[in-house]
Amino acid sequence: MDSGERLPVVVGVKATKAQFPAVRLARREALLRKRRLHVVHAFVWPPFAPPDAPGGDYGSPRQDAERIVADAVAEARADRPALPVSGEVVDAAPLPTLLNLSARAALLVLGNETLRASVSMPVDSVAVQVSARAGCPVIVTDGSERPRAPVVVGVDGSPWMAPTLDLAFEEAALRRAPLIVVHAGASGAPTDGDPLLDGALAPWLTRHPDVPVERRPVAGRADVALGELSREAQLLVVGARGWQARLLGSVTQAMLHHAACPVAVAR
Repeated sequence: MDSGERLPVVVGVKATKAQFPAVRLARREALLRKRRLHVVHAFVWPPFAPPDAPGGDYGSPRQDAERIVADAVAEARADRPALPVSGEVVDAAPLPTLLNLSARAALLVLGNETLRASVSMPVDSVAVQVSARAGCPVIVTDGSERPRAPVVVGVDGSPWMAPTLDLAFEEAALRRAPLIVVHAGASGAPTDGDPLLDGALAPWLTRHPDVPVERRPVAGRADVALGELSREAQLLVVGARGWQARLLGSVTQAMLHHAACPVAVAR
């Protein structure tokens, strides 16, 4: 990828059909942002096996990897032949590959079928680790598509709230969608929710006067409130870290695992 070009939207794929929702979302983001789309599949050669062993033909895994990328590129171009799309098979493990690409990307899109299939939160999953460590915003999609629904963002008053609001307002503006800004009061009563939201939102309301905004201070836990709102949202935006500056905040982890819409993690 030419460093002189505008940074692309990157989508990571690891299977053909299962990754099409992520490809479609990445295509939409690339079109909205007027950027090119780059499809990548990280390919790890299988361990050595005798020539007569099942699966010992090393050409087949390489061909499978190339087919995965070719199918994803074709899906990205479907009905959008003018969209600049490139594809790449990388001989490396998925996590370092995606983290390296995120340093040269405007946005990284992944699927989350592994997260949804797990009973507990797999903190070592690629989607979780990339969301925590990427050099750009990450969207992890569940495959749902609600183009007329609002964008929802959770804020907590922490020092990392500004990038989260940056991304939330940007996504709402690009999608021409209303934005619901949620602040959940840990004390069980949103007594200071309205002043917090009014003060926090002022710069973004000035920069994005065309985005309809609903302030939603709520009582109770943030993960519960955001999880309920995700059922009727087209996108949920959260920050990578919470008050305790952990690698990935507990609310963000919960949303990646349980949200009923794509989740965008701001940097």
